[in-house]
Amino acid sequence: MLKMSVRYSCYQSLWLPSVLFILTFSNLAFAIDCSFEKYQKSYSVESAKSDATASYERDGVMFIAVANGFVPERPGFGHIVLSKCLILDTKWKTLWVGADSSECTNKHQMVEQAVDYALRFNQQMLKHASTSNVYKCTIQGTQR
Repeated sequence: MLKMSVRYSCYQSLWLPSVLFILTFSNLAFAIDCSFEKYQKSYSVESAKSDATASYERDGVMFIAVANGFVPERPGFGHIVLSKCLILDTKWKTLWVGADSSECTNKHQMVEQAVDYALRFNQQMLKHASTSNVYKCTIQGTQR
């Protein structure tokens, strides 16, 4: 019985890391979602600030991340400490631009547009968040 339980825990301890390794490096697990391609016209860089204001008035504070690499990029947050509240307790929308693959057509142009849009949107939203009486997260680095 003890031998069986030791063998089971060995298999169990090897199973999870193996699955995580396979999911991390498998072609099936790569984020090849190019949905930004379909909605690209909806994300005009010139309208990003007004879109942020409209979004803030409608839904409150939310930010945009861009899935263009292994980890989503968060434009506009280079000088801000990313806290648990900011990351986990705030609504985030992700623009999918192929993430860790290069399967999307015109990927470089789409990445550039998505990052520019998200940067302008997030900067405007940070201004709204820093003056909001309802938003509960502290945003260090923004000016009031």
